[in-house]
Amino acid sequence: MRRRPRADPERGKSPRGKAKTQKRRGGLKTHLRKSSAADHKTQPDVAQITRERDEALEREKATAEVLRIISSSPGELEPVFQAMLANATRLCEGESASLLLREGGDLRFVARYNAPAALAEQMERDPIFRPGPASGLGRTLRLKQVVQVPDMVNDQAYINREPGRVRVVEAGYRSQLTVPLIKGNEAIGAIGTHRRKTGLFTEKQVELVSNFAAQAVIAIENARLLKELRERTSELERGVGWDTRLDLASVLRTDLQRSVPLALRDVSTMPPSGRYPMLSALRRSQARANLD
Repeated sequence: MRRRPRADPERGKSPRGKAKTQKRRGGLKTHLRKSSAADHKTQPDVAQITRERDEALEREKATAEVLRIISSSPGELEPVFQAMLANATRLCEGESASLLLREGGDLRFVARYNAPAALAEQMERDPIFRPGPASGLGRTLRLKQVVQVPDMVNDQAYINREPGRVRVVEAGYRSQLTVPLIKGNEAIGAIGTHRRKTGLFTEKQVELVSNFAAQAVIAIENARLLKELRERTSELERGVGWDTRLDLASVLRTDLQRSVPLALRDVSTMPPSGRYPMLSALRRSQARANLD
């Protein structure tokens, strides 16, 4: 018994019908190719979004850690500065960092993190120095702005053979980020971060160190006010004793009410990522001062 030949689905179709079928098949192949390409493109996008999310969480944790130390160690600046510098070094993919405060036209090293032995010894011997005008620190203080040096070997300060820049380059560093500590309209110091690789720091890294710089200014001001309060308390205790009508708590509350607005003013210059946690803490202090 003969088998009947299978019918050809294309047979009997008009040329226009065949053209439509081929067009549909071609469109399906194109759609599948585009979908495959989109899937390949989506995978790196997801990885990038995940990486950016993790980095943002790390920055938030670092800012929260510094705020916690400020609140738990009133008047103690060393642990605050060390936390700032350690987190700045780690999250900026750097090797070391330092915090300097202005003394007239000079700078003093007040904190450092992970400096090489030779540089650490130099800082111990000469804690006060005058930055060169072309250096990152010199420009940061003069301009009151963030300064990046992507390759210190090609920077004017190194070409001029400024001693500080030569020492840093000889220690193996190639790029630098310096952020000013601004109080009012004055640069009172700076945070410097160094890396052994060339290139610019990212916008998020600059924002993080800028947050730390603003927090450092507030911590310094809080320490100053606390010292004044303690000295005033001691004077009152010696001068009037505890059997008078002077309400010491009222005196301290008045000073707190005066100092919190100053701190709030300094916080207003911080980037948003670091501003809101600090504002919340200061406003709680202000509310307690007003209610007590």
